[in-house]
Amino acid sequence: MKAICKSVIIFIIIIVLFGSYSNTFASDTNVRLNIIQNASEIKLDNDQGYITKTIVDSNSETGEVTIEVKVSNTSKKEENVDNTEVIFVIDNSSSMNYKGNTKEVRKDLVIKSAKNLASSIFKQLSNVKIGIVKFTGVGNSVGAGINNATLVQALSDDEDTVLKGIQKIANSQASSGTNIDAGLQRANNNFSQNAKNKIIVLFTDGIPNADVKGTHSSSDTTSEKSLIVQTNTKNTIKNIANSGVYLISMMTGINADSKTYESDMNAITNIFGTTSNPTSGKFYNISDTEIQKIVENDILIDIIGRVQNSFNEVKLLDYFPREIIENFEFTYVEQPSIGKVSNSIDKKTNSIIWNIGTIEESEVVTLKYKLKVKNMSKESPIYNKELATNEKIVLTYTDSQEQEYQSLLLDSPKIKLIGEEKEEAGTIEKQKNQTETPIEKTEDKKDETEVKKDEKEEKIEKVEDEEKVEKVVPKDTTVANEILPYTGISLIVKMTIVEVFIIAILSLRGYINYKKTKK
Repeated sequence: MKAICKSVIIFIIIIVLFGSYSNTFASDTNVRLNIIQNASEIKLDNDQGYITKTIVDSNSETGEVTIEVKVSNTSKKEENVDNTEVIFVIDNSSSMNYKGNTKEVRKDLVIKSAKNLASSIFKQLSNVKIGIVKFTGVGNSVGAGINNATLVQALSDDEDTVLKGIQKIANSQASSGTNIDAGLQRANNNFSQNAKNKIIVLFTDGIPNADVKGTHSSSDTTSEKSLIVQTNTKNTIKNIANSGVYLISMMTGINADSKTYESDMNAITNIFGTTSNPTSGKFYNISDTEIQKIVENDILIDIIGRVQNSFNEVKLLDYFPREIIENFEFTYVEQPSIGKVSNSIDKKTNSIIWNIGTIEESEVVTLKYKLKVKNMSKESPIYNKELATNEKIVLTYTDSQEQEYQSLLLDSPKIKLIGEEKEEAGTIEKQKNQTETPIEKTEDKKDETEVKKDEKEEKIEKVEDEEKVEKVVPKDTTVANEILPYTGISLIVKMTIVEVFIIAILSLRGYINYKKTKK
């Protein structure tokens, strides 16, 4: 009897274990992260590049996607380099002989920096020519005005010739007066008509006291004639800009300790504007100690940027939806190819900031980061929801003409957390059909044709054999709209079986005890 009881108990345990395993197998859902849309792209407003956002790597089982943000400058170096002409306009007034805190004569600092600038331009640009103009003021010259400026060296593509032209100014004697108007107009008159890029670099250390119209003023920058000279010089700057010439102006020698400093600064602002808001092009108001750095670095960058088709001051902001921030872990895969990016997503703006800087011609810059699902289950708040990986990308930049642009990428790669069990009859079958080869589709059509042929033959046989009692049964072509439920023993049936066996054992044991007692 004990052996029978043990056998029954073992049988019950097997039934319970099998039922649990079957139930688990039937209800298990394989949750995966599917890619709905792989990439998005937009062309930049100046038609010289793209912003793209692409899922470059993924793991559907762990819920991870690696996203690459890419900004490309598709312009070519050859497109805007031909026929570039640069003319240096150098002040040769008496004040240029001043020796300041550097213990060097201001004129020597300017000459040395101008030579280094010319050499750097020839090294970094092709098809470029440089010319040299000097200017003074009234002096003792007969008939002032435009004659206050002289073309020292015509435009040349030979570096040695240009350097010798700059040295001629170093060897020439300075004269009194400052006629910036004459220097600018003399330079503008010597550009070639077919030059694609025209650039003037002005080196001066004083407020003008003469103009091309013959107006002369005293050192008092607030006098009526001085204001006329200032206005005429400013108008020349504007006219030159309107003719397509890019002006880079460097002013030095304004002494902050001077009694006339405030009026001098007002005069400078009337003519050149400010560093942040210049009348035209670029304006630098600096001390003698800054001459070398500004000329050989900043002004060189200005010229190169003007000639080449680079994107400057580039900044990219990537905004994320709230559901992405709350339900995904965010990490950078690597540092951006250039520039700097914020350490993490800013929770106030829901964005990261990528300060790119400059993108040269034919250059592509990239940033990669990873999104990983925090909860890979049906209970996840994002389960069965189609999500955009980001809300938008905002790209701001300026071109070589200092025109500002803003481009928006509003589309985005899309992902969805799904269960294979739920999607088996729909999404998975759809994906399978999409990946069928033309051969497979041809075979399917062939099979379909054969089925129709068989049906037709059956109908013919039915007509010809009307006397037969048997009827041809049509084929069952019913297709379920949803996945049919898994077959097997339900949980209720299993529990009922277990209860019946337990009652049977207890009843058997009770009957045996009753027999023993009766004996």
